[in-house]
Amino acid sequence: MPPITAAAAGRPASPGARGTDRERAECLAANRGGFSFLVVHGVTWAAAAALTVALPVKPAALIYLFQGIIAFPASLVLERLLGYRTLSTKDNSLVELFVLIAVSQGLALPASIVVYNLDPLYLPVVFAATNGGHFLAYSWLYRTRAYIALAVVAAFGPFLLLVTVGSEATFHLAGFLVGAALLVTAFAVRAGAERRVRPPMAGGL
Repeated sequence: MPPITAAAAGRPASPGARGTDRERAECLAANRGGFSFLVVHGVTWAAAAALTVALPVKPAALIYLFQGIIAFPASLVLERLLGYRTLSTKDNSLVELFVLIAVSQGLALPASIVVYNLDPLYLPVVFAATNGGHFLAYSWLYRTRAYIALAVVAAFGPFLLLVTVGSEATFHLAGFLVGAALLVTAFAVRAGAERRVRPPMAGGL
């Protein structure tokens, strides 16, 4: 992959450009805006929703809650298969921030467990809101509003389903809604990343 320049990152080069600008551009180029993670999690959310048709409520709710155990390593595998690169803190100081943001959603696990014990039908709504909230920071890190849209849809979409069609229908549909939002965002951010990191054509064409 060619070195990332300010122009390739979608902004004019300037002597006063901050180091974080370059690091954000490097992160965008390295994994195309988190494409593999969005794709795999989109699939696992949809799969969790599909399984609610065949499984009792409690085990199906647990699949919603713990599908990330499969999704995270699968995302890393897909990232390697696509030829993307996982940056280290040695290469880019923002990597630690990415990790902290990703881990932060785990701090809401107690709330999800409480909801599971009170009524597992509501767990997808709470868990989706937890996921949605942590996407906001990625909009700044990856320089795209697509993550803002994803955060809003993931956080409020299942809730709106709940108040309109009820808890049982939402239990079956929430995963499809969040999964679809993740997949749409995945291809949107990858398309934007490809435009930003693509080297200019010869002759200015």
